[in-house]
Amino acid sequence: MSEPRHAPHNAQSRYEIVTKERLTQVLEGTYGDVSGNSVEPHQLAVLFAVMAIGAHHNLELPPNDPSAEQYCNAARDCLMIGRFLSKSSLAGCQALNLMAHYDLATDVGRDGDGAWSLWGMSARMGHAMGLHRDGQSWNLKETVLEERRQVFWECRSAELFQANCFSRPPSISAEYLDTRLPTTITPFHRFKFDLSQVSDLWVPSLMWLGLKSVCSPRFFRCEPNRTRTYSASQRSCELLHDCRPNSSLALERQTPFQLRCRTAMLSLPSIYPDLDGARRASPPTNKRDLRTTLEQYFLALLVAETLINLHRAHYARAIATNQTDPTKSPYGNSYLTVVERCSVSAHMLGYHAKLMAGGDTARDGAV
Repeated sequence: MSEPRHAPHNAQSRYEIVTKERLTQVLEGTYGDVSGNSVEPHQLAVLFAVMAIGAHHNLELPPNDPSAEQYCNAARDCLMIGRFLSKSSLAGCQALNLMAHYDLATDVGRDGDGAWSLWGMSARMGHAMGLHRDGQSWNLKETVLEERRQVFWECRSAELFQANCFSRPPSISAEYLDTRLPTTITPFHRFKFDLSQVSDLWVPSLMWLGLKSVCSPRFFRCEPNRTRTYSASQRSCELLHDCRPNSSLALERQTPFQLRCRTAMLSLPSIYPDLDGARRASPPTNKRDLRTTLEQYFLALLVAETLINLHRAHYARAIATNQTDPTKSPYGNSYLTVVERCSVSAHMLGYHAKLMAGGDTARDGAV
């Protein structure tokens, strides 16, 4: 089976819920000696889900090639054969997560509801197996322990990013989990997992504010600590983004140098008013190292999207309170943040299309 052009850089580097070694084992078990190790239906579902994503990103195939959907349907059939609704497995959790990413990338309506349901099932299956509790106290083998951690944090981060985007509650609160990050984690995945926790701090508050707008005032006589004022929301955003020089709070400023996106930084006058300063603080785009370049763009887009989602409620309030000049509203900072981060996203997607010459932006991993 030949590798689709650019597919490994696109999908594997961003969502490495199944390792290449594990996938190789499934391939060998599937196409190797039949009398050898058997392959479970859930493992076959993982293989078909990976093939679906690969076919979708394969630039040698026409857009929306039917083979991608055929692979995804095969993954669904394997899950049903393996009775995934009543039988939990690590492979089943991986397959559901991969299928959710595929559905989000190919959903015609772009509403993401199908992917959201799959992520929820993947998370619940993981909870049923105790993935939210670190397996070190159970004396699990190191290989099993690391795989469980990797699967959990990939599922957790994907669900949190989408929960923030859709203003929906995640499947489990952070207070109920203690799973550690994998010890072999890459800087890219560490930053991605850390960034997802910023969303976790915010989603319950967004849900509470939405509930407060429709429920009886008597229900809110004793509001929980998570009710958030505008000043409190600004302090939470400092965990991710802080314009003050040498701030230790800003996660964005702690991005490893090799993963910083110069295109994004050149589009942030609030942080880098001097373009030369932005260039000094970021590496040049390297078209020969496609994986690193795509990781740079992906993380920068995740940061921009997270900030837009965190500020969007107050962005709307800024417009509502001062339609003539929202920047003079009490919520003006949120208005400016959303406008600037939307500009960053537009510049990045425009350059991304040039970078991936001949490729379709949406198919090549744009968020």
